[in-house]
Amino acid sequence: SPSFSASYDFGGYLMLSTLFLYSVGSTRANRGPLTLTALLAGMALLLFSADSRASLGGMAVAIVFDLFFRLRWQVVVGAAVVAVAAPYLVSTRKMERMLATVTGIVTSFSVDPVRRALLEDPSVGMRIRNWDMAIQRWSGHPFVGEGLGSYLQYTEQYNQPGTPDGWYIRLLAESGLLGLFAFMLLVGGLLWSLMGAYVRETRALPRAIVYGAALSVIALLVNAVVIDSFVSYKIMGVFWMIVGVGTRVVAERHPVAVKSSGARPVRADEPGFNPA
Repeated sequence: SPSFSASYDFGGYLMLSTLFLYSVGSTRANRGPLTLTALLAGMALLLFSADSRASLGGMAVAIVFDLFFRLRWQVVVGAAVVAVAAPYLVSTRKMERMLATVTGIVTSFSVDPVRRALLEDPSVGMRIRNWDMAIQRWSGHPFVGEGLGSYLQYTEQYNQPGTPDGWYIRLLAESGLLGLFAFMLLVGGLLWSLMGAYVRETRALPRAIVYGAALSVIALLVNAVVIDSFVSYKIMGVFWMIVGVGTRVVAERHPVAVKSSGARPVRADEPGFNPA
């Protein structure tokens, strides 16, 4: 769609929406033909058309987490099929370089392919240059940073091409250690709540929703290493919608009411709860 101005916008949107479908199908909340078709279409677009290595990496980490968390052999078989088919179907240079790097690591058990990829990749070179500048500026204001928006301003001031991608570096430069700590506290709390609800939930669809929200948080945290995803409204629209629905499910598990006397709030599952 023309409204997605960059490959990482479209890739991030695809990553999150496909992961949500993945959670609905993998938890058996819905395995109808429409769900499975949409899931396969999303995976194919992400791998072959989105041209976003960061989003593909985020989804891969989330699925690997799912594999080890639930020990499911189906994921291994599906990943093997995709790995075999990918070299014949990928058509963009960025994805081809990524596949060549992965293949080199697997076949040689050496870090040299990674080193060559980092040195030869123009987008990686741009990021490293901007990150180095951000770290230098952050060192002058380590606890609170230089203020919101400063990262973008000084990369433009020094006439650096490209955008200052990398959410954690950007957050550190703009908000300092305190801002980075507050952010990690927020996403850590989200993961704790969502995964806890997934373990306890017995209803099929609510369980799939909270699990999809948790996988979305994991995937976006990986994606944000090289993309400042949390300031992309095109990615954040779908992300906060999924997370918002997930946390709503968490909240509905323990509704709270207050006694008329103004005493301590009483949960609905506690003795003495009066719905009136």
